[in-house]
Amino acid sequence: MRQRLPDSVARTVDHYLVLLDRHAAPRPHGLYLVGSLALGDYQEGRSDIDFVALMPALPTPEGLDRLERVHAELAEPGMPPFDGCYLDVAQLGATPTHPLTVPFSLDGRLRRAEVCFDANPVTWFCLARHGVALLGPAPAELPIGLDQAGLRRFLAGNLESYWRGWIARGRQALAGKGAGEPVAAGTVAWGVLGIARIDCTLRTGRIVSKSAAGSWGLEAYPACWRDVLETALAARQGRIDELPAAAAGRALDFMQVALDMALPESRG
Repeated sequence: MRQRLPDSVARTVDHYLVLLDRHAAPRPHGLYLVGSLALGDYQEGRSDIDFVALMPALPTPEGLDRLERVHAELAEPGMPPFDGCYLDVAQLGATPTHPLTVPFSLDGRLRRAEVCFDANPVTWFCLARHGVALLGPAPAELPIGLDQAGLRRFLAGNLESYWRGWIARGRQALAGKGAGEPVAAGTVAWGVLGIARIDCTLRTGRIVSKSAAGSWGLEAYPACWRDVLETALAARQGRIDELPAAAAGRALDFMQVALDMALPESRG
């Protein structure tokens, strides 16, 4: 029996299944929710619906045409984005060392021959440990190959390749702002909780949501950063929309400290 889903999620999933039949599109043998919903952190009106669709074989060009129409029609105003990747079940057998090039949906458009960032080790672990089955066997029954060392290498590489540059670009963006000028709180929360989430996994091995990472960070980081984490959690929950630039700058300082703390753990 399908677990109880938020109404908007249930409507979107049901509409997706109807559209597959309407367009005679390839139907997954297994369909699973991952991401914020699987991790208990789905934010109505703000979160995407993240899915993994397991196919008996990757779709043909004609099948991709049909799936493209499904996702275009599914992207209705006011409905949560339905983003995810299409995998050959055999691809689950080993944790990928880097994101795979597979068909995936993002922002209502099916991408056919691009690298899908979410086809990465975190998704494999999230699916195995927390995935919500909509079609097909339970995640525990899937032949998912999990490589903890590979997960750690991927996360450490992501800190270096993405987050260091993100922090640098954030500092550049703030350089021309006065201390009291407003900055989007959601962007700050993305950074603070994103790095805390990676650090939590590197230290504990757990796959956690952004909110859970913030709560973990309240205990894991020095007390001097408590205000940054509490502000990020408030933004994540939609309780604040803007921050003064000075507070955003302090958040970047935290991110740099957390990043530097995380990397030695990844080599342990």
